[in-house]
Amino acid sequence: VPLSSLRLFTPTKKIVVGGTLPVYILGQDDNINAYSFASALPFLDITWSVQGSTNGGSLKSSWNDAGLSLTSSNTGVAVFQGEQPGKATISVKARVTERLSQFQIVDHRLLTASIQITVLEDLYPRIPETCCSNHILVAPGSTLQLRTNRDGKAQFSKETTTSTGLTVSSGGLLKVTPNTPAPSTANILATVEEEVGLKLYTTWLVEVRPVHYIVLQGGSTSWQVKAGAAALPRGGILNSEVSCFDALGRKFQACPLDLKSRPSRFDLTKLMPTAGNSYNISAVGNGYTVLRMEDKTTGLSAWGVLQVGEAMTAPVSMSVGDVIQLNAHLQNTQQGVWSVEPAGHVALTNNGLAVAKRTGLAKIKFTTKQGDSFVREVNIGKATSVTFPSDTVITCKEEPTLIPFQFQGGVYSGVVDTDSPSLNFGAKCSLSSDTIDVAAFNVDAVLTPSGWACKLSCNGPADDLPGSLSLSVMTSEGVLDSKANIEYVPPFSVSSPVLEVGPRGGQLIVTGHVDVLTGLTTEKHGVHLESWWLEDSQLILPVYIISPVTSQPWVKIVNPSTGDSIKVTIQPVIDSSYRDNSGFLGLDSKTMITVIVCVSAAVYVLKGAKPAPAPGPTAPSSAPAASPSRSSTGGAAENGGAGSPAPYLWSVDNSPIYGSPLVKRSPTNARNLTYSYS
Repeated sequence: VPLSSLRLFTPTKKIVVGGTLPVYILGQDDNINAYSFASALPFLDITWSVQGSTNGGSLKSSWNDAGLSLTSSNTGVAVFQGEQPGKATISVKARVTERLSQFQIVDHRLLTASIQITVLEDLYPRIPETCCSNHILVAPGSTLQLRTNRDGKAQFSKETTTSTGLTVSSGGLLKVTPNTPAPSTANILATVEEEVGLKLYTTWLVEVRPVHYIVLQGGSTSWQVKAGAAALPRGGILNSEVSCFDALGRKFQACPLDLKSRPSRFDLTKLMPTAGNSYNISAVGNGYTVLRMEDKTTGLSAWGVLQVGEAMTAPVSMSVGDVIQLNAHLQNTQQGVWSVEPAGHVALTNNGLAVAKRTGLAKIKFTTKQGDSFVREVNIGKATSVTFPSDTVITCKEEPTLIPFQFQGGVYSGVVDTDSPSLNFGAKCSLSSDTIDVAAFNVDAVLTPSGWACKLSCNGPADDLPGSLSLSVMTSEGVLDSKANIEYVPPFSVSSPVLEVGPRGGQLIVTGHVDVLTGLTTEKHGVHLESWWLEDSQLILPVYIISPVTSQPWVKIVNPSTGDSIKVTIQPVIDSSYRDNSGFLGLDSKTMITVIVCVSAAVYVLKGAKPAPAPGPTAPSSAPAASPSRSSTGGAAENGGAGSPAPYLWSVDNSPIYGSPLVKRSPTNARNLTYSYS
C-alpha cells in the first residue's frame, strides 16, 4: 500500500521541563507504524525538525547516550526533551530516495506532518536554594531501596500518607502494593541519632502515579561513536533501558514491567536481559531493524529504530600486498588494540595500518580498553601481478632510487607510519641483466608514503656503459607476473663544484659516457653559455659572466632521463692581463665610456684646485690621463704618489679606477694590483 499521508503520535502533549517524550510517525492508518518505516526499501528520506521555545538539540535519537545522532534514513522514531517552558512544534518530512514504477509514496509526493507540545514549569522549592531533590515517583506494585550518605545508621519511618498500600521498613525498603490507589502521596522520614537528644533528619515525598507510557532508550556504554555517526557499529554491545513516564513526562524511579520483545523481519540484533528493565543489544548484521518492547501487564509499547553499520573503514576484499589505514568509528581509538584472526593474514601496526599478507578470510578486530570488540571481515585474494611505471631510467648515485609498483588489487590509503618492521610481509624485489653487473646494486621492497616501491642503492663502482635491467617482485607465494624493463645510464661528473670565470670567460668540463653527455641539459643564473663541444669523452661548456654581475651565479647540469643533476657555483674573478679595444675588466663599451668621462672630469677638477707650478723653461706640459695604462707610470708613482689625487678608492699601477672590482681578492697573476678601501 503506498503511503499517502503522515501523522505524528505522542503519548501526551504536555510535559514538564526535563521530561522525555517519544514521537512516532504513523501513516494513513495505525498499521503503518515504525515497522513500516524502518523496513522501507529503498530507504525513505525522513527529516525531523523542531521550532518554538526550544532548540534543535531537544530532538534526539533513542540512542543519543551512545553518541548516535538522529539519522534521516527510515527513522520513524524520535525522542523529544523538554528543555525550557513554552510551546514546541515538532515537524517531519518524508520523501522517496528512488522513483520506482511501484509507488512508495503516492505520486512520489513530499509528505509532511507536525504536532505541538507544551512544556510546563515544574514545581520545586526556592528555600533552601541549593538542595537535592527528595521527590520520588513510583508506580503501583514497585519496590525501591531508599539510600542516604549514612546508610546503616539511618532509621526510616512513614510520617504522613494518603496512600494505604505504601510501606517502608526501618532499613529504607519502600514497597507499593499493586492495588495502591494512584495518585497518592506519602512522606518518608530518615533519622540519625548522634547522641541522646541530638538527631539529624531528611525526608522524601513519595508520589504514586500510574504509568502513562514507556520509552526505549540507549544507556551509557564504555564506548561512544564518533560525532555525527548514525549507525551502531557491528560487533558492539549497546546498553539499553525501558523507562516509565507519567502523563507529564516525568520519569519513574521504580515501576514493575513484564517485558517481551517482538523481532523485526530484519532482525539484526540480539537482546540479552540484564538487571531490572535493562537489556544488552548486540549488533550482528548491517541494515535497519526495529525494536519493540511491550509490557504484558499494562499493554504499553516502546519502539526503537536502529541502524547497524560497520565498525571500521575497510574494504570487503583485498589482494596480497594491499595497504589500508583502518579507522574505527569510535572515540578515543588510541586506547584500543588492533588484532587479526587468524594471525598472519594481515600485518597490523598500533595505529591501524594494515598490509594484506596471506590469502584467506581475515577477521580484523578492534578491542577497546574496556574489553568491547568490533569486528570487520575481509577476504584476501592472491596477488597475481604487479604494475610498474613505463620508461624508467636509473643511474648510480649516492641517494637511493625508488621505483614504485602496485599490486594487482591496487588498494592503498594514506600511510603515516612506514617504518614499522611489522609491515614487511616478505615481498622482495630482484634485478637481472645480461649487460650490467647487478652485484653493484642493493634492491629492497619498501613501503613509502605514496605506496610500494623497489629501492635501488649502489654498493660498488658504477658500470661505465649503458645497459638494461629487468626488475621483478616476489611474495611468499612466488614471483608475480609482469616485470619492469629499466634502462641504466652511467653517471656523469664535473671538473669542479666551483668554477672561476674571469673577463675572458671559463670552461666547465663534464665527464661521462658520450651517450649521456649528448643528452644533458643546462640551467643557469647570472651567466651566458655558448655552444658546447665534445673532446675525449668530455663535454666542454664555455661560460661567461653577464654584466652587471648578479649575486651568486650558477650553472646546473641535468640528465632529464634520470633527473640526476649537478649544480656548479660560478666564482667571478679579475684577469689583469685582459685588454682589448672594446672594454676593460669585462665592462661593455657604454659602461667603459661612462667610466672614462667620470675619471677625466674628476682629474680635471682635482688638478684645477691646486696652485699652478712655478714657470720654468724645462717644465713639461701636463695632460690629463685618458685611460689607465700599464706603461704609463707617472711621476706620482716615482714620488710616492705625491703628484696624484689621493686617496683613490681603487688603483691599478697608481691610476684611478672608480668602482668596485668583480671580486674582493687579488688574482694570482696580478702582482701590481693594489686595493685601497679608504
